[in-house]
Amino acid sequence: MALKPIKIYGDWTEGYAMDVHTVHSEIVGEDVFGHPIFKNDRSKLGELLYHFKYKNVYENLDLIMEEIEPFLDSWAALRSVDIVISVPPSKPRVYQPAEEIADAIGKYIDRGFYNDVLLKTSSIQSKNLDGEKDALEGTISLQKFAKREYNILIVDDLYMTGRSLNECVRALREDEKVKDIFVLTITKTKNSR
Repeated sequence: MALKPIKIYGDWTEGYAMDVHTVHSEIVGEDVFGHPIFKNDRSKLGELLYHFKYKNVYENLDLIMEEIEPFLDSWAALRSVDIVISVPPSKPRVYQPAEEIADAIGKYIDRGFYNDVLLKTSSIQSKNLDGEKDALEGTISLQKFAKREYNILIVDDLYMTGRSLNECVRALREDEKVKDIFVLTITKTKNSR
């Protein structure tokens, strides 16, 4: 599969999503509570991520990495990255997908992964907010300050609204030693900008 990275925009220096998550979706009925049931056709990365994140198919991590490694090799900005972090998780899981992916990327680009720089102080998920642009403000806090200037790569699994990533950037900017912040997500929803 030839990746076609999608530029994503926010308060960061530069960011990309590796692919769209869902290629096609249609309502095929309703469940017993009247909620719509969807038939989703996902991109190759979308399918790998879906099973990795929601079905606990951990071995998909290696397959995801195989798909994104050519982009990691070509993205010049990664040469200036000092550390890799992930968006802090907002709900408990068997493993945290964004952390696992960020750790694998950190190893691949030979940079340290740290999961203790940012802390999610609320269980609010941006996907559950309808149009409340500032509703996540203050829900992520900076836990560690740098001893020298550094550039950061923030990794997330699925880009939907950009709110969580922008909140991470806001928290990181509290540290005057943070310079460039880059963002990488595995997939993004079709309707996100």
